[in-house]
Amino acid sequence: MGLLMKSSCEKCEAVLKNHAYICVHECTFCEKCTHGMSYVCPNCDGELVRRPKKRIKKALILIDVQKAFLDSKWGDRNNPNAEKNIQALLTEWRERKYEVIFIRHLSEDPQSLFYKEKESSNILDLIKPLENEKIITKKVNSAFIGTSLESHLKDMGIKEVVITGFTTPHCVSTTTRMSGNLGFQTYLISDATVAYPLMNHNGEVIDAQTVHDGFSCYHSS
Repeated sequence: MGLLMKSSCEKCEAVLKNHAYICVHECTFCEKCTHGMSYVCPNCDGELVRRPKKRIKKALILIDVQKAFLDSKWGDRNNPNAEKNIQALLTEWRERKYEVIFIRHLSEDPQSLFYKEKESSNILDLIKPLENEKIITKKVNSAFIGTSLESHLKDMGIKEVVITGFTTPHCVSTTTRMSGNLGFQTYLISDATVAYPLMNHNGEVIDAQTVHDGFSCYHSS
């Protein structure tokens, strides 16, 4: 159990912010009042140390990283190393003990690659969830609609989310924009997301990188 910290400086009674010092006996001082001190508490001669900053809770959201997207029907994608980049992020997140959330798209249509009974609906083996990691299923582009994602993030006290996955113009961009609209500090990792070619209203094929670039220019404010 950590030290209890008072909310105001014991010398000048100023409200304490991140730049504060605390001693082993819980005497607490602001940075202004510790200036020029030898970092020894004037109350009890205990050592003064900087109070740790409040840790911002973060979540890594992996969207639709499923075997369905290995099918050739989608065409030539961009970011061929996306899975390895996602895996690297996932490894870092796990080492830091941040929250990891997998989003899995499921369909009720037996003809769909995302049909819940098909092997292709499963998450890639390379990025397999651990037993204690959250998996949320969805039926539409946004991972926030009809799911527990928003309430889960708020229950965990998470303010910042990092988004990766498939595909940039669909579920990734929709979830990213909605995340920002809901007030989360949101980051989309461009080399850990993937796009496929799309056809415009004139019947012209837009290559995957152009599609990706157009949908990954996101700003949350």
